[in-house]
Amino acid sequence: MAPPRLQRETLLQFVADLVAHAESLLVDVGIKPDQARQLGMELAFRLCEQYSKTYMYVPTPNNMRQALRNQAVAAEYNQDGPKGVLRRSNDRIHQLAAQHDLTAQQVRNVLNLHGALQADEPRRGGAFLPGFEPR
Repeated sequence: MAPPRLQRETLLQFVADLVAHAESLLVDVGIKPDQARQLGMELAFRLCEQYSKTYMYVPTPNNMRQALRNQAVAAEYNQDGPKGVLRRSNDRIHQLAAQHDLTAQQVRNVLNLHGALQADEPRRGGAFLPGFEPR
């Protein structure tokens, strides 16, 4: 673990970078630079207030993309798909797998993590013998 002084400097740099990135994005959408900087600072202060004195892991961009994709898969599973595929069905799982370039098992894993699969739903697409229901 880094020494406290280095941790403090890293956190201050993180907040400064947050302000700079927010300012840059806001200027890109047409907000005046001085107003964009104020909004960036306000965002930084609000986040500092909300998360003050907490420790957290900052995910990689790939982890962020994966988490957002997984949320989308779980939400889409609860909606009917194209070509008349019913929501919360095995066909919908296969459709989502093709749509998101995943295997059906990966989609099931995502749905399990998000609590989207019910205990009475088939997880492998087949029937279950009595007494051998999925966990």
